[in-house]
Amino acid sequence: MAQVSWFLTGEYRPYDRKAGIHNRMPIRDEFFLVRSGRGKRGGVGAWEIAARFSSIVIDDENVRGNNMTDFTAGLNWYLNPYARVKVNYIRVFLEDTRVGNSMTDAFGLRLDTEF
Repeated sequence: MAQVSWFLTGEYRPYDRKAGIHNRMPIRDEFFLVRSGRGKRGGVGAWEIAARFSSIVIDDENVRGNNMTDFTAGLNWYLNPYARVKVNYIRVFLEDTRVGNSMTDAFGLRLDTEF
């Protein structure tokens, strides 16, 4: 598996090397109304584009399986450090020696909240 992402709005994903995890991401301009030195104002949140490639081969001495490869393109919108919306497009290729090869497209939408 290989993946890459880029924040269009300039944020970054902090990583805690000691714990081996990503920390909560700071959002520069939260979507909900925020207070600033100029009073209350609205923000755009954080926008991230992402791509992923993954492949699995299920074929061993005693197991005759399939090969599956998928490509994912995603757009993530972080409203604030606790909520995000994810939209993904996935194209999957399946190599099946028994019934033939196939391909499918999938779209996903997910709302994540953290508390």
